[in-house]
Amino acid sequence: MLIEKDAIVVGGGIAGLSIANALSKRNKRTVLLESQPEIGLAASGNAAGVAYPYLTKFPTPDSLFSLRAFSFLQETFSNLTAPIPYKLGVAFCFPEKDESRYTETIRSHSLDASIAELRDELIWRENQTKKVAHLWFPKGITYSPRDFLDFLRISSEEFLEIKSESHFHSFEKDGSGNFLVQSKDESIRAPLLFLAHGTGALAQSLAKLLPISKVRGQILKLGEFPESFLDKHALLFGGYLTADLGGGPLLGATYREFTDHLLDNEEETRELFDKVESFLPEDKFLWDSYREGKRPYLSRVQFRVQLSDRRPVLGSLPLSLENQNSEQGLFCALGFGSRGLNLAPFAGELVVSEALGETLKPEETELLREFSPFRFYRRKLKQGNVKTE
Repeated sequence: MLIEKDAIVVGGGIAGLSIANALSKRNKRTVLLESQPEIGLAASGNAAGVAYPYLTKFPTPDSLFSLRAFSFLQETFSNLTAPIPYKLGVAFCFPEKDESRYTETIRSHSLDASIAELRDELIWRENQTKKVAHLWFPKGITYSPRDFLDFLRISSEEFLEIKSESHFHSFEKDGSGNFLVQSKDESIRAPLLFLAHGTGALAQSLAKLLPISKVRGQILKLGEFPESFLDKHALLFGGYLTADLGGGPLLGATYREFTDHLLDNEEETRELFDKVESFLPEDKFLWDSYREGKRPYLSRVQFRVQLSDRRPVLGSLPLSLENQNSEQGLFCALGFGSRGLNLAPFAGELVVSEALGETLKPEETELLREFSPFRFYRRKLKQGNVKTE
């Protein structure tokens, strides 16, 4: 059976659902293909996550993209039509010797206290503070990715059809330039194809176009967490503790490249508890209570896509890294890593705007150029590894 749509989206995480939602807002009939039994079972299925702007010492495309995405996320949460559990406030902690660097960060980005400010006292326990230098993001968010996915799905359902357990391997084009994708016993045809997932069967196809790899992370959900401890805001300290949205905060995350190991392991669990104890040694009794099994915790393994330069890719895809011509109608939004909760919603909107030929602001056009897959082609060209004749 042949199904006709306006667009096909591959990937049921926040990037894929953000693209689908942006298409739905424009009345585009969209089908989303997800290889798992339901959406949000990979990294976007975590019980909680933290979104805040990534800031460099001086303005860079990465920090400007992050700030614009953060603003878009604030707008999204201020206009929610369904309740999503979230808490505001993120403390990004750093060594005291780096204070001048972050002072310059705030100055060079012209940030006021509503976005970020330097503080030296951290609220950890209830009514108690700890002397720690940090950037305070009052509008930084701990939110539930799973609930956010449900919000995007419900908001898009008039124009969106989701097909789970659909293993996408490749695509072809028909004589009129439309994409043909096989899904179970059906063929789907559409003029636009968006790739927003790279850890499954799609990875092999994408590896021919982009220098991608898969990164493994392990997180812990801490049960029976003391109410007098952190529950109002998130902490970042090389690792992270989310605010408690119910059932305990999340402690994360380990980082392992070049491994497909699916099960959690004790070594990484110890690594997580050691890291948080090194930051909060005065609460050793609490971390020991988890180590010794006196308090429960659940571990979860997740995988994300990473590009060779550890930056995302947005926009039209090239035919190959040796060919500067893009495949008309083929777009991607990949490689957000740990910043996906902040970046992916805006990235979805931006990529759809480009795909539909909408008028973009100059700074949006520049962001698309900066994070385009073609940057890898340009690097090969500079290195003399591309034939141009």
